[in-house]
Amino acid sequence: MHPGTNCACAVPPLATVELRGAAFRAHPGFTSATAAYCAEMIRSQLGIWPTVKLFNQFGRYMVSFLLIHQYQEWLGHRGPVPTLKRLQACGNLSSRQTANIIAGLRAGRLLTSTQAEGCRGRALMPTPELTAAISHSMLAFIRAADRLEGCSRAPKLETNPSLQNELIHRSAQFVFTYGTLLDPFPRVRHFTMKDCGYLVLVAVMAAAYASAGEAPSLSYTSLARRFRVSRSHIGNLIADGAREQWFTTDGHGQLKSIDRGFIEEFERWAAAELGHYALIADQMLVQPGDEFSLAGTG
Repeated sequence: MHPGTNCACAVPPLATVELRGAAFRAHPGFTSATAAYCAEMIRSQLGIWPTVKLFNQFGRYMVSFLLIHQYQEWLGHRGPVPTLKRLQACGNLSSRQTANIIAGLRAGRLLTSTQAEGCRGRALMPTPELTAAISHSMLAFIRAADRLEGCSRAPKLETNPSLQNELIHRSAQFVFTYGTLLDPFPRVRHFTMKDCGYLVLVAVMAAAYASAGEAPSLSYTSLARRFRVSRSHIGNLIADGAREQWFTTDGHGQLKSIDRGFIEEFERWAAAELGHYALIADQMLVQPGDEFSLAGTG
């Protein structure tokens, strides 16, 4: 391990994550904290097109997620060099698709590389901007968990790219051990597979939670402008919800109806995410107020 890291980084047992998630969902403030998460996610999108689109589709997101995991494993835990070849070997996309995404990250100046000692390939190194984009939802969930538990974990993470890299690394370890947290939530997963689909889902949920007169607009034009995609793409996503009887809009940008089971699935998903990231943050920040430090990102 890199000097200065916390050695107690075992993957939390799945049962512990599930119990923590259940405790969050039973909290009387859970609904308001989840609503705050949704509002934050649609309020503060990082960067400009095509950056938003690049990070908000599951397959493309996972390339950056795994890149940061491999980088942190190398930098902080003496793992293998994070080369393109290694990244191509572990993802679900084809080698060409992965290479194209990496090329896009380079073009957007979200990725650098360096010649690693004793390695033919170049080490891929995420910039702080890339790390911030990939950890955006994670930190929003940790802020929601802080709100429920009266903690201040998020401020220690949100300004420190090295800690964010470690957060992503430990989340990846959990995924390798137990599988993605998306698996039990097919309707949430459906939206994550579409360009900016998860953001549209979160906008719908924000509207469902909002008080009268405070709901975000769900008009095609408003969502297309907010998430930098076409109106027709937004229309297809909204049509998916209506066809499956998950939710409908009134044609004027307002939520007309939403299935209770759809809400419950999203809330179970949110509770699972809260439990997952709160446990990792607790594990990383063992002593209150005491951050462990890692080398900075490249």
